[in-house]
Amino acid sequence: MPLRTTTPRLVEQKGYYNLVFYNRQTRRRRWHSLGTKSRQVAERRARAMTRAWEDGTFDPFRERFEFEAYTVERAAERYLIDQQGRLKPKTLRNMRGVLNLLIEATPAINVQHVEPRHVKRVLKRPTSPHSRLSYYRQLRVFFRWCLNAGLTSEDPTDHIPRPRPPKKNPLFLPRSDFARLIAYMESRQDERLADIARWAVSTGGRLGEICQLQFGDVDAEHGLVHYRAGGEKTNKSSRDRAVPLSEMARAVYLRQRRRYPSVRIPLDAPLFTGMKGGAIRDGGSFTSHRFKRYIRELAATEAFNEDYDFHTLRHTFASWLRLSGVPLDRIQYWLGHRSITTTEVYAHIIPEKIQHEAAGIFPDDTTPGTPPEEQTPAPSVGIVLET
Repeated sequence: MPLRTTTPRLVEQKGYYNLVFYNRQTRRRRWHSLGTKSRQVAERRARAMTRAWEDGTFDPFRERFEFEAYTVERAAERYLIDQQGRLKPKTLRNMRGVLNLLIEATPAINVQHVEPRHVKRVLKRPTSPHSRLSYYRQLRVFFRWCLNAGLTSEDPTDHIPRPRPPKKNPLFLPRSDFARLIAYMESRQDERLADIARWAVSTGGRLGEICQLQFGDVDAEHGLVHYRAGGEKTNKSSRDRAVPLSEMARAVYLRQRRRYPSVRIPLDAPLFTGMKGGAIRDGGSFTSHRFKRYIRELAATEAFNEDYDFHTLRHTFASWLRLSGVPLDRIQYWLGHRSITTTEVYAHIIPEKIQHEAAGIFPDDTTPGTPPEEQTPAPSVGIVLET
């Protein structure tokens, strides 16, 4: 039996929990990492280690305690089960695909023993830099969960530089392209999707957020749309925001009201419905694919950019606002960005009125002796919004 000279202490250090053993006779102290930031997991692991010490099956001063082993496959299964109902179906499918690649790269390996080289094998699979960054983010989320669950004591992604894809300006639709797209949808008798597109471009909502909207989220009296993140509703930033109800969005709202003959509409009734008339349950996956199909069909018959997708409507909302001179911090709030750095991708879009101000401050006076009224005006180089 070990000397019961002192009771092991649970100690938190730099966010992680440790179990400290101290022998007063030998004055030896030994720290055992519990490999977790979760106090609940740490207490469970501490009890298991203490029981083994009390039973005499574990000597804390000579041995390293081995917790229950989890293979990568078993840990991935447990993670996906834990995230059911927390992540959107599409996000869950994408995460499952990335974890399957990790399982292939680490056959029968304990998740505790996954090394950076295993993660790098997964990151080499996608050819797109943006996909590589997406894989990295998903693997980092998984290993962070493993840390908090006590399944591992180290995150291998900490030793891998974050992939940095080349920055590119967000693609957005000029007004003429948007009008052509709406006209094409209506010619295909798809007024439902045309109205969802109008709503997206006039409120800046993500497709998943739009699919969750209910009539109670629209305050027509005060002209506001509430994108919420409480209860069963989720959004990427996990915070509520209110967006102005523009005239385009108000017209869409009134058309959706006509679906209900009653004057009083239930506040929890979905603002937009699926093809069969019920709430949109797939997170907008079908709507997104249908939207992209119309883009391809239109691009096949006339000059139209095939790279547009549903998320382009959100970029269009921000770009049109920026072209109208709306400050970036206002756009940041309406988009729900946590950091202004994310919104700064729209900073390259210079409103025309700002160009005129700059021209007045910095006139072209490179030709000495030439009166200002005789100087040739410089050509406009800014982005011109089509009307």
